[in-house]
Amino acid sequence: MFTVVLLCIVCFAYWYWCRQGAKTAEPPSLPGAWPLLGHLPLFFGDGCKIWNQMSNAIDQGYDVGGTAKINLGPITVYGVADPDDCNTIATTCLEKDLVYDLIKPWFGESLFTSRYEVWKNDYKLLNPAFSQTILNTFMDVFNSESRKLVKEFEKHAGKEPFDHFIYLRHNALNIICRTKFKPFVDILLELSIEKGAFNDEQIRAQVDFMLAAGHETTPNALLFTMVLLGSHPDVQEKVFSEIQEVLGGDRDVDKMGLSRLQYLEAVVKESLRLFTVVPQIARKLERDVKLSKTYAMMSMKTTLAHVVRSYRIKADHTKMRLKYVVTLKPDNDGHYISIEKRT
Repeated sequence: MFTVVLLCIVCFAYWYWCRQGAKTAEPPSLPGAWPLLGHLPLFFGDGCKIWNQMSNAIDQGYDVGGTAKINLGPITVYGVADPDDCNTIATTCLEKDLVYDLIKPWFGESLFTSRYEVWKNDYKLLNPAFSQTILNTFMDVFNSESRKLVKEFEKHAGKEPFDHFIYLRHNALNIICRTKFKPFVDILLELSIEKGAFNDEQIRAQVDFMLAAGHETTPNALLFTMVLLGSHPDVQEKVFSEIQEVLGGDRDVDKMGLSRLQYLEAVVKESLRLFTVVPQIARKLERDVKLSKTYAMMSMKTTLAHVVRSYRIKADHTKMRLKYVVTLKPDNDGHYISIEKRT
């Protein structure tokens, strides 16, 4: 009994010391904190509850100026919602938070989980696999897989709403295996054989991450973009008009045409702003900070160009219920879309 009482006193003293030791310049704390546990109980539950609490925390963060302090037991986390402040943190706080260690059993020491010094060296070695020259060679694959997706959608045209997410994930995996996967693995093996830069375990970690990231993020982003296009027919028709003006009737998307689809790109970016696939990142704060053309975009724009040119999408984004499980995902059938063939 004495031990329990002593432990409670020590915990309370530590909590009180953390409170008193807080700097006066720190942002305000989110409401709803518990003694000792802080805001930790607010984030217990399933993926839907966690996402709802995260959304509320973001809204409350905006209410107190864009940045708020969140106490997860003895750990202090600063929730930053302001985009300018996020940019400051991304460029000044380069070391990943310890939370990334929790997913190392699945991804190992990959680009996603590794410490900054390791990441910096690995990224420099692997960057040639992501060069624009190599990405431009993928356009034929982007187009052929997008045409396959349009054909798979055809059986649902004029019928009941359907789950397009299944098709998008299959489409993304096909594209990865036909494009990014090969040059990425080639470079990994070349660096391993010629320079000894990676051992077998490190190669596996990088490949696992590349497959998981590409298979998870791009289809999620396409899912939300299509639902939003279906919810806003006026925006969808503007996208369709741009596609017709740039590409015409049935021409494949090329790199020049891709660069001219500016309104479509703006739509994709706005969709990512509203439904961020990875809604949070964690960086380690090692000092005081004063706050005040990619593969995925090319692939998504090409896919959307083919789909919107072929079908008129209908959806209602207000029916979506979301959950947070590493990435943001739908949790019910509210993301289903219906399509009609364009004449």
